[in-house]
Parts: sequence; C-alpha cells; structure tokens
Amino acid sequence: MDLFRERLACAIKQSGLSQRKISASIGKSSGYLTNVLNGNSTPSIEVISTLCHLLKVSPNYLCGYDHGLFSKNSEKAFEEPAERIIGELMQVVAARLESNEPTFEDILFWLESKQGVIGNMPSFDKYIVLHDIPKSRDQTINAVKIGENSLTAKMLQTTSPDNFYKWMKSLPEKVNQQLKISYKNVAETDPKLSLEKLTFRAEQNAELVTVKYIRLLYPVTDGVGNKYILNFSKALP
Repeated sequence: MDLFRERLACAIKQSGLSQRKISASIGKSSGYLTNVLNGNSTPSIEVISTLCHLLKVSPNYLCGYDHGLFSKNSEKAFEEPAERIIGELMQVVAARLESNEPTFEDILFWLESKQGVIGNMPSFDKYIVLHDIPKSRDQTINAVKIGENSLTAKMLQTTSPDNFYKWMKSLPEKVNQQLKISYKNVAETDPKLSLEKLTFRAEQNAELVTVKYIRLLYPVTDGVGNKYILNFSKALP
C-alpha cells in the first residue's frame, strides 16, 4: 500500500485538483484523502475506481504495475498482473449489479473497463436511460431506451421514448436548450457528474413537483458503433 499511496499523492499533485475538491467529488469528508495518504484509511474498490476516473490514471498505475501516468484514452496495454486485478474487480462489480441497485461507482467502473462500449451490459441497464446525441435542429433531447427502474421512468411513470419526447416538449424552451447543451458537451468532451434540480408536472393537470438529483452523463457506443449519451441518475432525499 505504500507504493499505492505514493502514486496516489503523485496523481493528485499532477491533476492540479485540491484534496478537498477530490474528496467532495467522491462523496467523502474533506479530511478523507489525508487519512488515506497517511495510512489511516484504506479506500474501497468503488473509491479507487472513481479516483482513477477523476485523476485520469489507470488502476494498474495505482497498483504499481506500470511505470507512469497515462490517461483513460491511452492505448498502452495492461501488464498481465494488472489485467488479473481488473478482472477480479469486474467480477465483484458484476456480481453486485446482478443483485442490487448499482452505485455511481459501479456504473463508472463498468463503463471505464469497457471503454464506453455498452454491448452485453449487466442488469444495470434497467436503471439507465440512453439518449441520442442532440443535433442543432433538435428541439429537445431524445430518449432511445428508458430503463424500467430509471429515475426518468419513476418520475414520468413511463418507459416510452415517445411519451418522454412529448413531456420534454412541454418543458420551458430554456430548460430544453440547457439540456441540449449539457448532453452535446458531454458527447464532445468527458463524462460529467452533477447536482441537478428540475420542477415539472408529470401530467398536464398534475401538481408541480421539484426533484433534486445527482446525474451522471457518459458518452457511449453500442456494438456496431452508434453513439449515445448514457444517463444514470439518483434522486436526493
């Protein structure tokens, strides 16, 4: 673990991010990383996978099986010991996904390990929404697939992309434009985890409802190369 802590400290320094900001991004207290770096706390698999995503390093780098930093887009091959470790971690995540509602860490780890290709997804596909990448002429965002247990399905009581589109068009134009920009930016850059708030009516004459939620947007491709934006969201209490 000493090498792990040394490399984690190096990755944090090279990222330019503060320990406070990183801790907040992974849902931990401000002193969490200090405890990890001092050897007073051991991060979970989920935390390690999220740190790798934030710091743009590979798990095998932090585990000590290569000799330098490289980003998630690097084509450098994993060494055999690192491949074994990653395989074991994926088995743990896949087993949990089959029996429980996934966490953001589960989704991120799976997508990073698959390089954003969503073919043969485990059972978490019922918790996500797939969207087309919005074009300039589109009035709003379009859903291709709405998982039955996704936040969208729970809010609107539907898994129909057509019903979703009709509902989106009922929202203010400003909201639709903001959503289009958010989804298009993700398609052109990197995944984004953000805190969101939406006030809406599920049906025309229903009361207004305000939902605060955490949203992960991630650019993905299917098995034949079609590109989408994956949305995984969880409502806050």
